[in-house]
Amino acid sequence: MTSKILNLTPEQVVDRAKRFVGNTVKYHLEYPNGGSDPETITPFDLLNIQGVDFKVADCIGFALWCQGISRRYLGDVNTQPFPDTPNVTGGYINCTSLVQEAVGFARRKGQPPYPGGRFFRIVTKPVPGDLIVFSGRTKDYPVNPKHGHIGVIVAAPDVPEDAVSSWNVDRWTTFDRKRGASIIPSTLRIVHCSGVQKRSNKAVRETDARPWYQRSAYFIHFNREGLLK
Repeated sequence: MTSKILNLTPEQVVDRAKRFVGNTVKYHLEYPNGGSDPETITPFDLLNIQGVDFKVADCIGFALWCQGISRRYLGDVNTQPFPDTPNVTGGYINCTSLVQEAVGFARRKGQPPYPGGRFFRIVTKPVPGDLIVFSGRTKDYPVNPKHGHIGVIVAAPDVPEDAVSSWNVDRWTTFDRKRGASIIPSTLRIVHCSGVQKRSNKAVRETDARPWYQRSAYFIHFNREGLLK
């Protein structure tokens, strides 16, 4: 299958994400898991489970389809392939390789370090259409879950950059007053395909950023404007 990058606006990315909130979708980590072709009508694959056909996707397949890039990006005549990273090779983009590409990494002896940010760039003040992601467990992120998690930001607080760059729990999540914290509705809203409820058929949901809190998460901008120029 040909690798693709679509020239989408941030508004189109947000529309793609919000379109499927509440749809009948199952989270499925193993192949088939969606997101192979950003030009398809939906980000999902079909999987027959005990005689019933389900639409399925994992978090990265859903998020990359919303962004308009193939989850395996092997390049084209104008754009180099997504780089092999210390943990993932073969042009595959997952939560771990995305973070490694954004941050940069050391390559084999005799090669210069990969500086990071050609495909995915870390930002401190996210805007709707950007991403939020934490890596899967590696030597750099030893306490993270095995596979990491990613979502599409569909609303973000309009506050100064220095206030956004620090993880202020009252800003990013909503807490219950009975547990000793005021109820402060989060203005950071995320749409993501989540497997947290294993039996749920409503895997795509809009939430606050609680799943990413204390996971060494990053706000990420997909550098489509640089890749498509």
